[in-house]
Amino acid sequence: MRSTKAEVHVQSMFSSGKGFASCRPRPPKDTSSSESLLDSVANPAEVTPRWQRIGVDLAILLALLFTILWPWVFFWVVEAKQGLQMYGRLAETIDQYPQLVAIVVTLIGTINRLIATFLFGLMIARLGQELIAARIRQEVAVFGLTLPAFCDMSMVRGIRQLTQMKNMKGRLAMLALLLAALGAFALVPSGTAGLITPGQFNKTAELRGTELDFTSTDPGCLTWLEANRVVNKCDWTKFADTQFTQCLGENQILDVLDSGRTNMLSVLGINNGTSSLHQLGGKGGIRFLGSPKGVLPIGPDDILAFKTLETRSNPFVDDAIRRRMVSYNYTLNQQGLESRVTCSYENSSPIKYRNISNINTTRIISAFGTCDPGAGLEDVLEDVPEYVMLDTPNTLTSWACKQTPQPGSQDSTYFLYLRGRAKYATSIGNITCQISPLRARDYSVEYLSLPQYFTPEAIISVAAQPTTFYRYIEGPLIGLGNIIWESQSWSTNVVAEAVFSLGAKNLNLSTLEQHPKYLSLFEKMIEGMLEYEVGLSRP
Repeated sequence: MRSTKAEVHVQSMFSSGKGFASCRPRPPKDTSSSESLLDSVANPAEVTPRWQRIGVDLAILLALLFTILWPWVFFWVVEAKQGLQMYGRLAETIDQYPQLVAIVVTLIGTINRLIATFLFGLMIARLGQELIAARIRQEVAVFGLTLPAFCDMSMVRGIRQLTQMKNMKGRLAMLALLLAALGAFALVPSGTAGLITPGQFNKTAELRGTELDFTSTDPGCLTWLEANRVVNKCDWTKFADTQFTQCLGENQILDVLDSGRTNMLSVLGINNGTSSLHQLGGKGGIRFLGSPKGVLPIGPDDILAFKTLETRSNPFVDDAIRRRMVSYNYTLNQQGLESRVTCSYENSSPIKYRNISNINTTRIISAFGTCDPGAGLEDVLEDVPEYVMLDTPNTLTSWACKQTPQPGSQDSTYFLYLRGRAKYATSIGNITCQISPLRARDYSVEYLSLPQYFTPEAIISVAAQPTTFYRYIEGPLIGLGNIIWESQSWSTNVVAEAVFSLGAKNLNLSTLEQHPKYLSLFEKMIEGMLEYEVGLSRP
């Protein structure tokens, strides 16, 4: 091993007739310009002030700390603010292209590691310069320890040196530091990427609004409700630049049937069907998971003409904030309708038919019903003396009565009667459906922005619900009768066929005979239609 205190130089690798060059010390005056440059790095010139060297060292240290800590600081700031909202277009891009986001953050993490490695190397070099210079007190060449090895070996550190290192003092500490450094730098890219990768943050705000109370006992409110009740007359009215119908039938028929059919799916164990309130407006219509339960939604995605949500603490009033939302959910406790319908086949029906005089056809008949006072029943279909309808091979008619509250009960019991004529006399016959109770119920209504629908869930309450204003019950019954009447065509009735088609396709039932499963389908169909009518009667 050559002396490590002398500077060496390498002559030409080949000389004529002499093979490999030899190594020998060279006087300082022969020092080349390149070695002078290297020597100046290891031995800063004496003219460099100490305070300047300290300043450079501190700058390197601060830059290294910044490189390591800035991802953590960024993450802590975002976490403390519960998320920093991005602008709509950027948020949409990040949400739609997660692979691109992964590439960008990984690239940033890799660049951060390269910078950290470079700064760490500078810091170690400066530390070595200062310590070696302080201990040896003489000039130190950067390659003074390594270039002599090339004279006798092909490697800077030969196998013999590596085997000798196992007996060195502090070898375990050196190995541990080496492994720790390698592990730390290996974690920089993934750690940086994990800390700066965009994600979704949940923010909460309190929402408050008002709605019409089904159970109000205020005399002024009841007087107003009585004067503005829904009547059996269809027409259009304009409110807040939006057109609405004043009846519970005709223009609403598609939505009402959709609500009833969706509710029927629960008999089949299907609970993810949606129903829509297109006639009330809203962006793309208002959709429910299941039936509406008599709820008229309020909130940011409610009916535009009936904005009753308070603006205080409402983040949705700021269009800039709303545009930057990737998705959102909100929940409001609202009032709906609780109904339970039970149907049974009967041998007789209060519905009667009669021919209409003074017309030249027998294809039109009159259907009407009688509510037996002796059984405690009274008429409920206000302004509906009869239904003039087609006399077809498949005719379905309906009528409704109510029974006054029994002692100890605060609710009236309502009865809906269905009667099939001609072929429907065999498959439907006479059906009596008891609707009890029919009262207000509180629901937790959640809106989900991604599927864009509302989900009403009944709130469990020990206290009994107060009595519902009777007009909210009897009006939907009038509307239900109109829907069944208007669903009659020359060949079939749409309401009846909706029940038969579901039973035939999904339950393999015959459409030519009665079956208990059809009663279950009629029960759910009527419940869904009533719940829609109640929600529609709120405006």
